Amino acid sequence: MESAIPPGAVAASVLVLIWSVGCLASSILLVYMLYSNGERASYITLISIVVSVSSVASIIQQIYYACAWRTIKETAWEQAKASADLPSIAFGPLSTGLNLALFEIQYICYSINALLVLGWAVVLAKGVYNLRLQRFTRWEEAISTTYKVVAFVLPPVLIGISFAVKRDLDANLALNMVPIMGSFAVGGILIIATSIHYIRTRRQPRSAKIQINKVLLLRFSIAFFVLAAFEVTVVGFAFTRTRSTSYLASQAQPDYSTSTATTDTALFILGVTQSLVAFLLFGTTAHFLKRYKDLFKSATYFRRRRPSFSRTASGMDAWETLDPSGSTSTYECTAASVALSPPSKSVKANTSVSVLHEDRDRGGNNTTRPGDGEVAQPWRVLGLPDR
Repeated sequence: MESAIPPGAVAASVLVLIWSVGCLASSILLVYMLYSNGERASYITLISIVVSVSSVASIIQQIYYACAWRTIKETAWEQAKASADLPSIAFGPLSTGLNLALFEIQYICYSINALLVLGWAVVLAKGVYNLRLQRFTRWEEAISTTYKVVAFVLPPVLIGISFAVKRDLDANLALNMVPIMGSFAVGGILIIATSIHYIRTRRQPRSAKIQINKVLLLRFSIAFFVLAAFEVTVVGFAFTRTRSTSYLASQAQPDYSTSTATTDTALFILGVTQSLVAFLLFGTTAHFLKRYKDLFKSATYFRRRRPSFSRTASGMDAWETLDPSGSTSTYECTAASVALSPPSKSVKANTSVSVLHEDRDRGGNNTTRPGDGEVAQPWRVLGLPDR
């Protein structure tokens, strides 16, 4: 096809597309594993779904870019010329139609994830610090659900408004950047505060030590800062793009060079890699690895029957705590679905974090009760679980 990507960039396009499909497969697998373990509305499940949607949009955009490359370059050149009268265009993808729609879908997904990660950080900090809001206890689950809905609705609304005020550069940038930058600024402060609290508990005597699921904290912190780095990179590209736009506008014709096509194709790697990062951080727990092994065995022996897996313990339940040996009186922040369930009963598996208080009865046996009625579930809800 005359409009297709130049032959010199075909190899890069194919390799990036294969990588993207692999990343998408990993995020879909993570969604399936979480969903099968009862995590249907937890933060990590929602984040995994969003990155999957973003990866799908990226793959479609890659295919469209490869097939309509020359047309896209002509549109970019025309948009660069128009940016002299409308500066806000220079911060965008210099495209129209389907290519612009796919770009905006991915950008909306980035904003949604930023808000979801912020909510997750708030609940994690609330559970670790054992904050009690007595007036809002009965409304915590409703607040959690409302926040998640707002996280999905607010970004597309702001993007839509930004198109309406595109002639006002400052307002346009604020509507596009505030959800991402604000979420990670506040979330970063919360993560640092939670980490400091964890370090302090290590210096306390065992009788007063708060046990924190350090693997959960570590994985979440890594996920937060990786996602933050990616989002900052995306925002940084928006500002650096203005220079290339000015240069392109000064040219007599569109940029049809093979090197530019290869560079544009390579940039797709950033967006789709989020899916792989999410899988590596939250889809590689001991429980999930065991399930992968069982699935592989069933495929090897051509078993048509789905393998049955115990749903009494999630992969997050196996995460090591700060002080696994236990003590006479400790607070433990560990993964469990229903913290109020007796130890003798199996509990529904999910990736929540609960604050438990351990005591010894007169007979010397360990008993477990919730700490002052406060149970935090960063993976699932803002507050108390269903009783």
